[in-house]
Amino acid sequence: MNRLGHLRVQFGTVTSDHTPCAAPCVRLGASALVKPAITRYRPVAVTDHSSLLHAVARGIAHPLRSFSAALAPLDERPLQPGPWPPADLRLSREVLLLSAVLIALGFTVLDRPFFDETCYPWLHRHGRALQPVLERYRDLLSFLYWAVAKLLGFAWVPALHLRLRGTHLHQVGLSLSSRRAVGEAPVSTQSGLKLYLFLFAAFLPVLVVISHTPAFAETYPFYRLASRSWLDLLVYEAAYLATFFAIEFFFRGYLLFPLQRSIGSLSLFVVAVPYCLLHINKPLAEQLGAIPAALLLGLLALRAGSIWYGVLLHTSVALSMDLLSLFHRHGFPRALFP
Repeated sequence: MNRLGHLRVQFGTVTSDHTPCAAPCVRLGASALVKPAITRYRPVAVTDHSSLLHAVARGIAHPLRSFSAALAPLDERPLQPGPWPPADLRLSREVLLLSAVLIALGFTVLDRPFFDETCYPWLHRHGRALQPVLERYRDLLSFLYWAVAKLLGFAWVPALHLRLRGTHLHQVGLSLSSRRAVGEAPVSTQSGLKLYLFLFAAFLPVLVVISHTPAFAETYPFYRLASRSWLDLLVYEAAYLATFFAIEFFFRGYLLFPLQRSIGSLSLFVVAVPYCLLHINKPLAEQLGAIPAALLLGLLALRAGSIWYGVLLHTSVALSMDLLSLFHRHGFPRALFP
């Protein structure tokens, strides 16, 4: 054993039984997670030494330590000595560049305003026989365009890029049961589904609470005519939920997996930035909640080697938000057709 003893990755200051270390801690290897016997973690000092503040400090430090320990295996390959593999770097650069282009398109030609201002007027002029149908379902058609555009820009184009590069889609999480992106232990479908149920059960009470706020009721469902008929509601929800596959594949698959092979756990934080921008026009609670959600869903995808559990969790939460909003507004449709 060397002079420093075994150190462990944590947020805060790390010390050993031999020599104190005041510098910010870094990852020192997976063995630190296996042999933590002589490790001491010193949380941030609290000036008021009341038992309440001590309890709060311990409560904050514990999940941070757990999250830090979960990130450590993601850094094993990128932090090994020697240069990064050129193939990984080239793919990461291409993915970042194409992602920037696709996100820019996602807020312009692949978004609803483009349909409302460009596509719908063209359809209205050239489809005179369909004008009554177009006018009745104008808003619904706008959401259908938005959903198809998201699938095209955030799923089909990235998948085509990976296939042209010779990368199999299961290497970016498009598999239900596979070996982890890090480590060798296989992850069973049953274990993944248990984790999904646990996370959804944890999110559901929070959704029930925030569903009573005015901002929530004014935002969801996005389609304001969802209460008009069951046809409106079901078609909209099918299109809306399909977009979450595209979003999960784009952010937790196409972007995250290649970057993890180059920059390790930093990939989670890099991907969280553009993901949070997608929530910029949503209620403040959801904007802030997108930050830990991005980190949690990304970590889940990398450790399981699959995006499907994130897709299932994301769609379940989104559907629950719409249904809770309709329930509180007594907005469930009564007619089958408009």
